[in-house]
Amino acid sequence: MSTAGTTNGAPYDLYLVGQAQLRRRAIAQSIESFQRAIDLDGNFLRAHAALAMALKLTPSFIGAPPGAPAERAVAEARCALALDSTLADAYVALRVAHGFAAQ
Repeated sequence: MSTAGTTNGAPYDLYLVGQAQLRRRAIAQSIESFQRAIDLDGNFLRAHAALAMALKLTPSFIGAPPGAPAERAVAEARCALALDSTLADAYVALRVAHGFAAQ
């Protein structure tokens, strides 16, 4: 496995774009970038974990109701863990997603 769990440069580039968008709090755009990265490489676990983190922020920054993003965030975090149970990003995403779901 190469950098960040993908051997394809295109998903990795989208992941980096998504991270930059997330830092700027462009949440909707980061979700789209992470999803596009996953669409190109479904085994890109860091993209799944990052998507879970971005979804967690939707109620605060986009005004979305917490229900659906919370469920999807937990699912994405679990997907990342299923792909690699040793990646810290996946555990952080799952913890954040569960905390978000409990709100």
